[in-house]
Amino acid sequence: MLQSGPALLVDGEHMPVAGKPSRLNYLQDGRLLFTEKVVGGQRLVCDGDPGPTFMRLAGLATAGSHYGVFGKNKEGMTLHINGEEIGQWKDAGDLVVDASGNYAFCAFVAGKPGVEAKLWGKEVLYLNGEPLAFGESVKAPALGPNAVVAHLEAGSEWKVWKAGELVGQHERALGPKFSADGSRLAWPARTEGRWGLCIDGEIHGAHDEVSAFAVSAAGYAYAAREGTECFVVTDSGRFGPFTKVSTIQVTSNGGFVFVASTSEGKVVSLNGELLGPFEKVGRVGQLGDVVGFRAGPKGAERLYSGLTASERSYEILSNPVWAEGSLVAFGLADGEVHRVTL
Repeated sequence: MLQSGPALLVDGEHMPVAGKPSRLNYLQDGRLLFTEKVVGGQRLVCDGDPGPTFMRLAGLATAGSHYGVFGKNKEGMTLHINGEEIGQWKDAGDLVVDASGNYAFCAFVAGKPGVEAKLWGKEVLYLNGEPLAFGESVKAPALGPNAVVAHLEAGSEWKVWKAGELVGQHERALGPKFSADGSRLAWPARTEGRWGLCIDGEIHGAHDEVSAFAVSAAGYAYAAREGTECFVVTDSGRFGPFTKVSTIQVTSNGGFVFVASTSEGKVVSLNGELLGPFEKVGRVGQLGDVVGFRAGPKGAERLYSGLTASERSYEILSNPVWAEGSLVAFGLADGEVHRVTL
């Protein structure tokens, strides 16, 4: 007999669910994490163990075997880290988690007993549950190795802070990111009306807009707009023009991958080599130096592991996940569901 209602299959076996599952993630230790829509709202489920139900969930963050999420109710935002309730704030967000279990977020602190008066009515940056910095508008924390935190402070001038030290001051700035080894910190910044990528205080480029970016120990890549055209600018040159650049990531060996749109479709760049054009490109994920994604025309997508494509195409292809060193997805073809592994 076919099961009615929502169902979740893991390696062909039914996993009990009470509602509609979505946003599936595998943690590094193999546990399956997903959100579930149930009567009364949403909840987070980790390895089959459901958390409390909230009106909605926000800011789900994962790294390694650690995870965190905000749950919103009428009373405010409640933070859970690895299934443990940390606290509640009137408003909160910008949650980041690292593979060592550190976490940082920003929250608005209302005046109440037990809270330092200097924090009342302020935006506060928290590291591992303790207030680290505060101001009128504190946002966009980034975590580097050894719990080094960078963040923005918005105002008439936008300030960039790293480990409590002012490292940048601009007309406008966007959220900072560390390189994987923590040796470099980068953020888009506007100076005299022009945008560039600021790396450790040095601005690269001058454009109408800078959006997606990534930085490694040795290089960088960012999306720049000039008029109606978009380019990907790297330390070794630039690619384009494109109509849009949606994703830029750095690989563990210091290379870059990006997804861009052209008049003919979407292209994927793997360390400078362009694949495509494709009608669709699905989730891009990495394991070591290998990049995996799904791409192709609608109704005939293939699974890609680097430059290698699956032997056949599928009418429907799920977002792939990394499992035991392989890229795994499920595809529908000729009325049958197939497990696809690369």
